[in-house]
Amino acid sequence: MIFSYTLIDTFHNVCPRQAHERWWLKIPVPETAEMLEGKKVHKHLENRLGLRRATPLPLPPELESLEPICAALAVRGSVETELKTAVDRELGHTGFFDRDAYIRGVLDVLVRGDRNAFVVDWKTGKNREAGKEPLQLMLSAAYVLTELPHMEQVTAVNVYTKTGQMGTAHSWTRAELPGIWRTILPLVQEIEQAEAERKWPETPSGLCGWCPVLKCQHNRSR
Repeated sequence: MIFSYTLIDTFHNVCPRQAHERWWLKIPVPETAEMLEGKKVHKHLENRLGLRRATPLPLPPELESLEPICAALAVRGSVETELKTAVDRELGHTGFFDRDAYIRGVLDVLVRGDRNAFVVDWKTGKNREAGKEPLQLMLSAAYVLTELPHMEQVTAVNVYTKTGQMGTAHSWTRAELPGIWRTILPLVQEIEQAEAERKWPETPSGLCGWCPVLKCQHNRSR
């Protein structure tokens, strides 16, 4: 199994059984209107930054509030979008599709400076940061610090596409990289333990009405 933030979050904050059926049993997950909209928004933003085009494409009217952020990113440093990255079990850098990939992710935007990097994660939903540890941003920083050994600090932030607002920015230095893994690895190991013991408890919640595990007794979408 290759781990990701989405798998970790689903297991610990949604439902272990859903995590098992989605990532181990590979049940189909229908694309919702929200998921399709999220893909469209990400594509518009990728086109605006122009990394695969001779001339960047302008944002559509509904995303114009993000233009100042895109413009600032374009002059801040070397910009990459949809960057696929991964670490192996020794927590060294490896390829996203390599056989030894252990934990991997995709960075929406990475801006490389000389010694500092800036990561943006586009969020098409509501701001739900209050009271939550920035685990996804932390993991993004770990990917960058691992893949780019000359980087000394990574700052990461969520940007909410419906409002054009930025969330709380968080920064991690290279000296803090071991601490990041001390936070992430126990979460991964707990999932590995669940697999070893074949224990995937159902966790009913208000999200059961949208769960793809149709055979679960708590699923209300049936």
